[in-house]
Amino acid sequence: MKGTSYARPCATHGCSRSAWTQYARYCNRCRQRRQKHGHPEQVPVRRTTELKKYLKRVKRLLQRGNMEKIEAHLRAVAARIEEAVRSPEAVAAPMGVNRWKQKAVDEILRVLGDTDPVKSGITVAAVFLMRDQDHRRFVDDTAFDFELVRLWRSQTRLNFGSYWNQETDKVVATYRPLPRGVVKAIEPYLTAAYSRFASYVITAFKKDLARQTALRTSLDEGFAPLLAD
Repeated sequence: MKGTSYARPCATHGCSRSAWTQYARYCNRCRQRRQKHGHPEQVPVRRTTELKKYLKRVKRLLQRGNMEKIEAHLRAVAARIEEAVRSPEAVAAPMGVNRWKQKAVDEILRVLGDTDPVKSGITVAAVFLMRDQDHRRFVDDTAFDFELVRLWRSQTRLNFGSYWNQETDKVVATYRPLPRGVVKAIEPYLTAAYSRFASYVITAFKKDLARQTALRTSLDEGFAPLLAD
């Protein structure tokens, strides 16, 4: 019937907007958030605030070890990623070349060429440490994967655009998201390459927490008689 509205509510819990088309599940805002963060309900992890805390923790832990050996390992990891994505198998598909894989390869090489391999490894480890210590921060595994890729890509300004905000009279930087298929193709490289290092960092962090807890307990027990007097 003429004039009938086919709009339906957005599928995101708590969103009161209508789906952006009659065939879509999400409103335009939730659709964009899903593409950028993996899930429409995923709140983005802020690099300059949230992740910064975990970056400091990882750096502090690593400084207690053999930094020369750690840095050599992270450079080797970056080299292995580059070698892997340059292989013909990286873009292979049953009918030739997978376009999402090809774009993922191009993006990985672009980021590797514009970032420091040591800082990249520390960034990835910090994201994994965040999930270990605050798993509810990520809505699901897909949201974690997307945030991991986004934060890794955010190391370079190549992945940001800019526009002039007339209200604030300032230039605003904006992150350039990738298609979901490309993000899903990038994530396995990061997870496979850095999982061992991330596991090392998480184990070291938990041991450090255990030592601090034991020290506080020992101090409390030692001071107990004095405080009782």
